[in-house]
Amino acid sequence: MSEQGEEVPVRVDWSPIQEMDLALANTFVTQLGLPGGIGPRKLPDGILLYVGRLDPPFFLDDAEAAKVRFIESGSVLPVRPLAKLLISRERAIELMQVLESAVTQYDNAVSMSVEAVDGR
Repeated sequence: MSEQGEEVPVRVDWSPIQEMDLALANTFVTQLGLPGGIGPRKLPDGILLYVGRLDPPFFLDDAEAAKVRFIESGSVLPVRPLAKLLISRERAIELMQVLESAVTQYDNAVSMSVEAVDGR
């Protein structure tokens, strides 16, 4: 048993993620959570992050006629919701850092691939 305030090492196991289906996410919306707190300072309870998938319109028949019908119908594309997350400001900063690191890794991998193809 540890004393109060003593740090206890914890291992994190992400292996159950392998059981999930992979989903394409290509549209995102954020908004502030509901105001909360005690007293006059009603701070948002976090940041809502909506993650979705937006597919282009599907035109099976004559593309030009289908495009006209799509425009006449209001040109509305439905978003397929994938996740609705409420995250704290601290976790939002962590998410930004994780994504920034992943984008840097992606850019480096692309750069190395281009250099290998070009023979640089």
